[in-house]
Amino acid sequence: MSKALRFLIPDGYSPASRAQFEAVGMRLAGQLYADLLTRRLPGAEYDIWYSSDEGATVPTDAELSQYAGVIWPGCNLTIYHDDDPRVQRHKDVAYRAYEAGIPQFGSCWAIQLACTVAGGRGNQVVFPVDHPVHVNQVAGFHRLPAGAWRRTPWAGKWASPPKSCSPTRAGPIR
Repeated sequence: MSKALRFLIPDGYSPASRAQFEAVGMRLAGQLYADLLTRRLPGAEYDIWYSSDEGATVPTDAELSQYAGVIWPGCNLTIYHDDDPRVQRHKDVAYRAYEAGIPQFGSCWAIQLACTVAGGRGNQVVFPVDHPVHVNQVAGFHRLPAGAWRRTPWAGKWASPPKSCSPTRAGPIR
């Protein structure tokens, strides 16, 4: 009998952010990815690491080596906050997984991490919104709290997380 594949799912949302998701009936990012994993790879196992929690410890090299891969859900961190220990924890895990040859998969947060630890820099795209955006009838029934985004009309700028990378130096950085 073969050993089940086990994956690490680092969920970078803070307890306060996760509570906001739960308050409006949303599933948590780490659990969404765990559900997708087990749906696509029945029998797979996983550990969700709530890396922004107080006292969260970074997996050791020995612990990391036990995973078949790292699956990065999105989160509300940004790679440009070098002084944030939560970002540093994620960069550390991404770098060590990269060095160990452990496959990694994920969202826009994953490309920020991968690009950075490989020695590049993500290219942020800012989309100007120069016309009013109105909430339609369907969106009016959304369970997000009133005022969170329902300012009508709304105009401004929306910045996308990095979707592409540019090299800044040769080789990985830590």
